[in-house]
Amino acid sequence: MSFYWKDDDQTQHHGVGVTRQVSIQGAFISSKSVLPLHAHIKLQVFLPPSRRTIYPVQLVGEGQVVCVNAVPDGERPGAFALEGSRFVLPQEFFPSSR
Repeated sequence: MSFYWKDDDQTQHHGVGVTRQVSIQGAFISSKSVLPLHAHIKLQVFLPPSRRTIYPVQLVGEGQVVCVNAVPDGERPGAFALEGSRFVLPQEFFPSSR
């Protein structure tokens, strides 16, 4: 998964992580990036191909960081919880109806 957020100076940051839980209400993400509590983030989740698809499926969503579990040594990933909008398939996933 990949995610983006802006700091107080409006500088955009990028991070990557792994999710253990995704639901319609949010996600729990492990990452070496330490995000500030209440940060607004946009993210992309990539699901592996299934028997019906040959390409990975991408979901997009956004939300707010509601919990941060930072690891002080910086060697191991910390984690954060995101609460927000539903994850959806991007519009380009759907074939046009021409």
